[in-house]
Amino acid sequence: MPPQNEQDRQLARVSSRIERAVWAYVDAVPMGGRFLGHELDRWVCGQACATPGSATRILRNLRAKGVINYRVSNRAKAEYERLEVEQPGQMDLFGEAS
Repeated sequence: MPPQNEQDRQLARVSSRIERAVWAYVDAVPMGGRFLGHELDRWVCGQACATPGSATRILRNLRAKGVINYRVSNRAKAEYERLEVEQPGQMDLFGEAS
């Protein structure tokens, strides 16, 4: 269903831009590679003018959608490890088969 009003359209536009930035960052991390939440936030903020915390929120959302997979390797440091997506035949963020 398309956005109902201007606020919904703006939210969809910003969310899409942040998703693409998060996807690009994670895609650059090799499988099994690790990255820190604050590094992800800083990079995405620079790419998509996102607020702090938006990138990790979108990261969780993309994992819930089955687009990416990771595990928290060190909660105290907010360190993540990139993993293979577990479900075969998943579509990526842009609707392409992986």
